Amino acid sequence: MYFNGTYDRNLDAKGRLSLPPAFKKQLEEHVRVLPAPEKEVDALYVFTEDTFKVWLDSVFEAKGGFDPTNRSHRMVKEALYGAAITLEIDSAARISLPEAARKKAHLDREVTVVGSDLGPRDLRGTSGRDRGHPRGLLRLKETPSHGREQGSRYVDT
Repeated sequence: MYFNGTYDRNLDAKGRLSLPPAFKKQLEEHVRVLPAPEKEVDALYVFTEDTFKVWLDSVFEAKGGFDPTNRSHRMVKEALYGAAITLEIDSAARISLPEAARKKAHLDREVTVVGSDLGPRDLRGTSGRDRGHPRGLLRLKETPSHGREQGSRYVDT
C-alpha cells in the first residue's frame, strides 16, 4: 500500500479530517489512531488495521520480537493497544478526530497530510522533533508556518 504526496487540509468545526481523494480507494472502513508514543513527538499516527499490527510488531524487533512471558513486553503492548482508538471513515472519506487526541497533538485547524508507503501514520505538531516513521501510514502533524498564522497543524503520512 502506497500513500504518496503532501496535501493541505483543514479540520472542520467538528474535528473531522477529509482524507485526500488519492487515499480513499486504498483505505478500509476503519483506521487506528494512536498518539505518538515518543515523548518528544507531538503527533497522532493513523494506521490501517494491518499496518498497525505490522508497526506494533516492529516495536519489539530490536528485542528479538514480542515475548508474551516478558512482563515489560506485555505492558508496552497493552499500553499501545489501550492508547489506540478505532475510527470509522465516513461516506465522505472523513475521520472524526476526538478532541482529546487533537489537543494532545496540538491539531487546531490547518493540517497537512503526507503520504508514505504502508498506510496512514501520524498527526503531529511542530514542537515535536521530526523523526523517522513507519512506512505505509499517515502522519498528522502541525502545518509548518510558511506565512500562515501560528497554531496550524499538518498530517504527515
